Amino acid sequence: MSSKNIVFLLGRLGADPECTVTPNGSKVCNVSLATSEKYKDKSGEMVEQTEWHKLVFWNRQAEIVSQFAKSGSRLDVQGKLRTQKWEKDGANHYTTSVHVREFILLDKKPVTGEPPGNDKYIQDHHDEFAEDDLPY
Repeated sequence: MSSKNIVFLLGRLGADPECTVTPNGSKVCNVSLATSEKYKDKSGEMVEQTEWHKLVFWNRQAEIVSQFAKSGSRLDVQGKLRTQKWEKDGANHYTTSVHVREFILLDKKPVTGEPPGNDKYIQDHHDEFAEDDLPY
């Protein structure tokens, strides 16, 4: 029996993507994604619990997310979990992030222009993007 490292998340960005270029020339963007759930506690009061997830986008996906997403943007992401370990002052520290494989921008309007799902937007911008580069 085999297993897979795969995670699906639907949430909102907590800040604008922070992008850099690695020494080997790859573009990478990091951003936090908030996912929330609401439920009633034992006393019947509504409680909202929010979890924060570190997302990592690479290369063309990094370019797209940096251009079209901003703080508050809704994203549907699919990726794999990666845990990094480091030592500081004799103690081990860990952080887990989601390395995004696929994503869908769910905003009605991107940072610039018309909604990505709008046919007029696609027709007006068709020559600007290769089909594989579209953010949806």
